[in-house]
Amino acid sequence: SANDEVLLINLQGASGDIADVGNYEFMKVSSVTTSTITFSTAITKTFAGTTASNQKVVIQRVPQYTNVTLSGSGSLTASAWDSLTTIPTSAAGYLTGIVAFRATGTVTIGGGTSITVNNLGYRGGALVNSDYYVGNQGESIKAGTTSQSANSSGGGNGWYDATSWSGGASGGGGGGYGAGGSDGGAAGSQPGGTAGSALGNSSLTLLYSGRGGGSGGNTCGGRGATGGNGGGIVFIGTNTISVIGSITANGQNALTNNSSYTPCHAGFTG
Repeated sequence: SANDEVLLINLQGASGDIADVGNYEFMKVSSVTTSTITFSTAITKTFAGTTASNQKVVIQRVPQYTNVTLSGSGSLTASAWDSLTTIPTSAAGYLTGIVAFRATGTVTIGGGTSITVNNLGYRGGALVNSDYYVGNQGESIKAGTTSQSANSSGGGNGWYDATSWSGGASGGGGGGYGAGGSDGGAAGSQPGGTAGSALGNSSLTLLYSGRGGGSGGNTCGGRGATGGNGGGIVFIGTNTISVIGSITANGQNALTNNSSYTPCHAGFTG
């Protein structure tokens, strides 16, 4: 609505078109029509990348409060990022993994309460239910691919040991955010997925979610695990903040291995 403050942020781009990902601005809405939001001032940063259709840019309303107090066992969270695949219905918006608000007075996070976006960021690599198959790279500022190298995406995927077909499958690499993740565990001659590197900066000139981890590979002798999601984003603008409880944006450990999948075709020799 008119006079609302919004967060304008580029959350993801396509491979080779990610220079504008992480750019954000807080804007004041002047007017809204069915297809156009007009801001009271000009946008100063770039969000469209080389090709606008490659970008996933969101506008999220930023509530304005005087004081904010979480008490009892209250928790403030967001909906998990899903790469904007869920179309909004009714009063629901897109799922961003972002908590953002302002308070002119004091924000108090009481004992036993929390603001948390744990596991709500870039998604971990999905596991593939197939014999002798590689895992999937985790998401990051670009969507994940099937690659053991993390590059500008999340943790690299695990692989199977092709020199010993009945051997184990290597693990996916960790996603990483403020610091890099850890490489996935090796299996025989096959190294694990490469960890995602550090992302973001302490001056907060860019805002990112945490990288997703890669998933492991599958063989007859081993089944991989689904990669863990990265942490989401918390932005609080306030004069004073008191935290007795917690504010967290942690990533997720790799999930349990795919025990429901029975690998290997009968009589398979490789």
